[in-house]
Amino acid sequence: EEFKAAWKFTFEYLQKKGVHNLIYSYNTGSFDSKEDFLSHYPGDNYVDMLSFDAYQNNDDKEGKKFIEGVQKQLKILNEIGLEKHKPIALAEAGYEAIPDANWWTGPLL
Repeated sequence: EEFKAAWKFTFEYLQKKGVHNLIYSYNTGSFDSKEDFLSHYPGDNYVDMLSFDAYQNNDDKEGKKFIEGVQKQLKILNEIGLEKHKPIALAEAGYEAIPDANWWTGPLL
């Protein structure tokens, strides 16, 4: 509830100051359900876009867990986006030091 209150305060403060050129993206890391993703969601009137971050790690050298996880999260986020009429995005993605030369056109793609 504190996060939601801080988000709303920031949004309303910037609105009062005349800042109307920002896109507010509600972003989270890993989530397993719609309820999990929306647990800190401040409300439709305070958010323009929905997004999440995903990173591959060295325990998943071939990217199978990464790909499955991102696909699952995109499916969940797509459902939420359609319900709330909000665009969705994979906001950040990466693999530390990118040891796989084909990562950009392989697992990430």
